[in-house]
Parts: sequence; C-alpha cells; structure tokens
Amino acid sequence: MAPKRRAKVIVRTTKKVVQETVQVSVVQPPAGDNGEQLETLKTIPVEDIAHEEERIITEIPVEGILKQVHPGMAISSKAMSIINSLMNDMFERIAEEATKLSKYRDGKTLSSREIQGAVRLVLPGELGKHAVAEGNKAVTNYASHSDKRTKLN
Repeated sequence: MAPKRRAKVIVRTTKKVVQETVQVSVVQPPAGDNGEQLETLKTIPVEDIAHEEERIITEIPVEGILKQVHPGMAISSKAMSIINSLMNDMFERIAEEATKLSKYRDGKTLSSREIQGAVRLVLPGELGKHAVAEGNKAVTNYASHSDKRTKLN
C-alpha cells in the first residue's frame, strides 16, 4: 500500500508594523513670563519596527520523481522534509538574485536571462553550467511538447 500523501503546507509569517505616539509631560514646568506655569507636550513617533514579510512554503512532489527514476526506492518523511527545505531555500535564493538582476536593468519582468544569470551566480562553477544546460533542455522539451498538444486540438 502506498504511503499517504501529505497536504501542501503553507506557512505565512507576518510582522506587524507598530507606530505609537507617546505624550511626555514635564512634572514641574518652567514658569512663564507672568509667573504662570506652562505645560509642555512632546510627541515622539516610534520608528517602523519591520516591514511585512510573507513566506509561502510548498511541498515539491519529490516522491513522484523518485518513483519515476528509481521505482523500487522509497524516502522517509524526515528526508522528504529536508529535501523540501533545500528546494525552497534554493528557489528563494535564485528568485532573490534574479530580482536583483532585473532591478539593475530597470526591468519589471523576470526573463529567462535573469534566471540563468541568477543560477550561475548562486550555483558555483560547473554545477551552475550544468543547471543552466538542464534548464534549457527542460524548456525546449516543454515547448516542443506544448506545440504538439496545440496542433492536436
């Protein structure tokens, strides 16, 4: 019997920005020109603590890919958790680097060029070159497969 599939785990973390106004009054205010007491109020705004941050974690179907490549092998839930953490971390690093590259050329859209550059920057040496080659191969296969599907319809 096949193991039960775990549902997608979506974790959203948010940090609230707090802004407070504090009124400070002096206990013994200095005397005015005609001997009357002056009350001083001072408003001190508290600086923004942090900007709102949202992080979505999705589970990647590693088990299905493993069954395609090695049908007799299995993976433990702990190992699956580690692989998912690794994949999410790498995705975030590549996306962040691609966003920086996109901002350098004042673009608002991520193109394949930024993704390739980010992969080369994040993954060192030969690993980056092989990753770019495999990515190009996957995109070519996808494009040729989608062309065949559109011709059938």
